[in-house]
Amino acid sequence: MSLRRRLALLSVTVSLVLPACSGLRLSPVTPKPTSQWIPGKFVWHDLITHDVSAVKLFYAGIFGWRFEDLPGTDSYTLIRHDGRMIGGIAYSDRKVDGRPVSQWVGLVSVPDVDLAVARVRQVGGRVYAGPRDIPDRGRLAIVGDPEGAVFGVVRTTGGDPPDREPGIGDWLWNELWSKDSEAAGRVYSNLIGYELDEHEEVGGPPYDVFKRDGRPRAGLLVDPFPEVTPYWLPYVRVANPAAVVAKVEGLGGQVLLAPNPEHREGTVAIIADPTGAEVAIQKWPIDGAGADDDD
Repeated sequence: MSLRRRLALLSVTVSLVLPACSGLRLSPVTPKPTSQWIPGKFVWHDLITHDVSAVKLFYAGIFGWRFEDLPGTDSYTLIRHDGRMIGGIAYSDRKVDGRPVSQWVGLVSVPDVDLAVARVRQVGGRVYAGPRDIPDRGRLAIVGDPEGAVFGVVRTTGGDPPDREPGIGDWLWNELWSKDSEAAGRVYSNLIGYELDEHEEVGGPPYDVFKRDGRPRAGLLVDPFPEVTPYWLPYVRVANPAAVVAKVEGLGGQVLLAPNPEHREGTVAIIADPTGAEVAIQKWPIDGAGADDDD
């Protein structure tokens, strides 16, 4: 199935992170309180899926992730990498047009969740869940921007994880695919306090970067597939995209965009897990990219 058709099936309707976790005490975003909050930073990623077992096998095989089921529930699983918590998996059996919906939802740190939610409504976005206080995790809400791209806003209980260089298998980046980059720039300036900075894309068109307090926090790309609903695409850092892509189908996933010299010198690919949730993989830095690295 083509990338255009596969992503067009992703209806950005209610992402059930909060209802799926209702009544649970989730672990903090950081194992020890940092008492430091970093507005504009993506501090967590949740996967909403209808087949937890399948995606656990997939991501363990692709990225070496490990998993921890919360005691007393089968609806939420923690994701660990190199001993650190990096995200969660929330079970949902929701269907749209008879099809299960699976997707990644990134959570952005904000100083005031209720104010962020009010601003979402003011700019014509939607509030899908929350604001709600989740014990140990913080106050959060799941929202959509005016074009329908879904993300979360959170004020963590003990502070945000400090900035660090992403390792192989870590979250590297988050990228908004939008129909209108100028409008998106205005919207996210209002919602998150982002500033928009244009960069020259390696092997491609100009590329906009969302910055907060002078630091790059996310990317903005004019949607290259007209039929695709705007959405937030998460990136994972890998050493060799081609080697990772070679494992995808054997683990039940799909390759939506294979590495190609025309796209960032062959350092990027887009894959889908067995339930259809999309994630990009990226060799970073791009300079010196080659095919001889280990995965």
